[in-house]
Order: sequence, then C-alpha cells, then structure tokens
Amino acid sequence: MIFPDLGASEKWSLKVSEIQKKHNYKVTISILLEDEATNSDHANGLYIADYIISELKSKKTFRKYKATLVLLYNI
Repeated sequence: MIFPDLGASEKWSLKVSEIQKKHNYKVTISILLEDEATNSDHANGLYIADYIISELKSKKTFRKYKATLVLLYNI
C-alpha cells in the first residue's frame, strides 16, 4: 500500500505501473489523504507522517513516543 504525498498521486501511479510490470507485484495506491485533506494540507503537500505526528501530538501519549520520533525523524 502506497500513501503518496498530497499532489503526488499521478507521479506514484506511473511509478506503481512500472513496479508492477517489472516485478509483478500488486501495489495499491491509497487515496485516503486526498479524500481527507483540507485545502491547506493540499497547499502544503503533506504526507502520511504529518498526519500521524499531528495525531500523536494531539494526545497525551505523544510524550511517550517523542524520543523515538526525534531519533527517527529529527523533529
């Protein structure tokens, strides 16, 4: 499953076609972000990690994961 950055679905669609032809893999492109994103999200070209981090920050559990996020994503 691929979750393309907002505005990059067409680019990923072409890439997935290449991957499927070359490697005979089944790949699905999610349109979840395109469907759920606000106009501001689209303008900023957000991607799935932005939503995950935002959700974690909105919950008290974020402190528990912050050290991991800092190490992995340098945020």
